Amino acid sequence: MIKVKQLYKKYTSKNGEIITALNNINLEFEDNGLVFILGKSGCGKTTLLNILGGIDTADAGSIEVDFISDTNIVMKDILQLSEQEMDIYHNIYLGFVFQNHYLIDNWNIK
Repeated sequence: MIKVKQLYKKYTSKNGEIITALNNINLEFEDNGLVFILGKSGCGKTTLLNILGGIDTADAGSIEVDFISDTNIVMKDILQLSEQEMDIYHNIYLGFVFQNHYLIDNWNIK
């Protein structure tokens, strides 16, 4: 399970304008099923996914995930994970396919 609680993220544009990308986002994702994140361009979909994936950080809030610690499952806030725990999160719990994957042109599947 993933629990997103009171997630906030703001950016500062090149001209100094503060842009709110995420404003008090609260979500729960169950362990099974599919989730679709839909919205207009610029509404914060990519920002949310980047924070869930540990690629970006939130300004405030928490993202709690079921995390296996020894033989127990505990809820941990991924925004507070150590570098080693974040590596475990990326390797075991997360799959990410980028829209622009920038593969090396002269490599192929063969």
